[in-house]
Amino acid sequence: MQTYRFRICFPRLSVFCTGFAATSIIEFGTAAAFFGGTVSQYSISHEGIAVAIILGVLASTTSAVKDFKDIEGDSEAEIRTLPIIFGYEPAIKIVMVGIAISYGLALLPYLLGYFPFFIVPLILMTGVANLIFMRALKRKRDVAFRRKTYIYCFLCYFMVVLVYVMAKIFG
Repeated sequence: MQTYRFRICFPRLSVFCTGFAATSIIEFGTAAAFFGGTVSQYSISHEGIAVAIILGVLASTTSAVKDFKDIEGDSEAEIRTLPIIFGYEPAIKIVMVGIAISYGLALLPYLLGYFPFFIVPLILMTGVANLIFMRALKRKRDVAFRRKTYIYCFLCYFMVVLVYVMAKIFG
C-alpha cells in the first residue's frame, strides 16, 4: 500500500524511481561502496576508480536480471521494468548485450596494466557462463527458473569481484 500512496502523491517521480532508476541506484551504490573501500585505505588511485566504476556497471546489468523473477507482480503493481516495457524476449536480449559490454569492460584493468593476465580467461569464462544462463532463461519461463537465473548471475558477478581481489593480492 505504501507504493500506492507514493504514486498518488508523486506520479511522475514514481515512474522515474522504478525500472531504470532502480538499476542506476544499484550501480552508483556499488561503485560508491568500492570507491569508499579504496578511500578508507588512503589509496585513491586511477585503478581504484576504474575498478569501482566497472563493478558498478557490472552490478547494474546483474541487477537487471532480477526484473525477470517477478514479472507478474511488477505488472500488477505497474512497475516499469525492462520485461514490462519491452517484453520478455527483447528484454533478455537487452540484458545480454549489457552483460557482454560489462564483461568486456571488466577486462579493462588488465588492458590498463593494473592486473595480471590470469584475470582474462577467468572473466571471459564467467561472462560466457552468465550469457549461457540468460540464454537458458529465454527457453525456460517458469518462475522457479527465473529466480535461479538471478542467483546464478549474481554468483557470476561475485566471481568477478573475487577475481579482482585475487588479482590485487597476487598481481
